[in-house]
Amino acid sequence: MRQNDVDFLKDRQNLMEEYYCDTKQFVDEFNEVSKLNEDCLANNPYVSRMNIDNYPTHKIGEETYCAASK
Repeated sequence: MRQNDVDFLKDRQNLMEEYYCDTKQFVDEFNEVSKLNEDCLANNPYVSRMNIDNYPTHKIGEETYCAASK
């Protein structure tokens, strides 16, 4: 990890502790909560492993346009 990232994590933790928001007590629950969303995310029609640069986004007349194409 870069030093900026380490400093950010330390500062964030100190700020949370200063305002009595101790996230350490919830770390074990994070995995449980993330599993609750797996079905919802798996059924998302926009999930794709393919390169979406050439995904058609607009249709003008008979032609399709890919906004992210290079």
